[in-house]
Amino acid sequence: MPGTSAQQALLRGIISAYQSDERILAVGVLGSLGRGTWDEWSDLDLDVVVADDAVVDAVTEARALCEVLCGSDALIVPTRPGEVDVLLSSLEQFSIRYHTLGTTNAHIIDDLKIIGGRLDHAAVLDAGVVHSLPARSPELIASEALRFALSVDTSLRRGNVWQALRGLDELRWRLQEIFAICLGQPRPAHAIDAHASRALKDKLGKLLAQGDLPSIRQALANALSLIDDDELTTGRFTLTRAQRTVLEALLRRFSRGR
Repeated sequence: MPGTSAQQALLRGIISAYQSDERILAVGVLGSLGRGTWDEWSDLDLDVVVADDAVVDAVTEARALCEVLCGSDALIVPTRPGEVDVLLSSLEQFSIRYHTLGTTNAHIIDDLKIIGGRLDHAAVLDAGVVHSLPARSPELIASEALRFALSVDTSLRRGNVWQALRGLDELRWRLQEIFAICLGQPRPAHAIDAHASRALKDKLGKLLAQGDLPSIRQALANALSLIDDDELTTGRFTLTRAQRTVLEALLRRFSRGR
């Protein structure tokens, strides 16, 4: 059983709750517990395979599970169809996805570790997997970043601080996403923490702004200089001619507005 003693106890409680449930074919963990890289702060990512004829509402199912685990109300947050995040009063948390056999997400199979149920890892994968949304390309993300950069500049000109901050958040996230995708990493923030150089982290830190126009304006200037930075793209992506044309136009417009 992976995890700390507290995480193992929670996992055993979940497995026990489903042990005699004929609907449940397999219970697996993924993420840091599946990879063996957990720490005491890791939450639990669970994948539950159910029989084809099972009718499972994720919210109702998670609420019933929490009653068995702790006998009290828990905070249950629907995320996607068949998926919920759960926060217990103990502040332990887990996410759980319910799905039928043959519809395991292809993106999780390398991390997936089966810890309960009647089927093992091989049987779950042999039944088939499905691909979720296709991977986003650096080119698409860079185009989105440029669009948000223009939105921030427009908000600055209008004096709309909070709209500018919102656009800046989106722009900063797209830049982190470019870095992650260029490295083949699925989660941008995790990729920055684990793989970005100190210099790149410093540059990204300069994209954080305060709640005033001059601070946002400076953060936008820093972002515009980072979009085409080899340290961000790790040399694996360069802007297209159309993107570079838009970036140059943005820089000219931004300079005139300062």
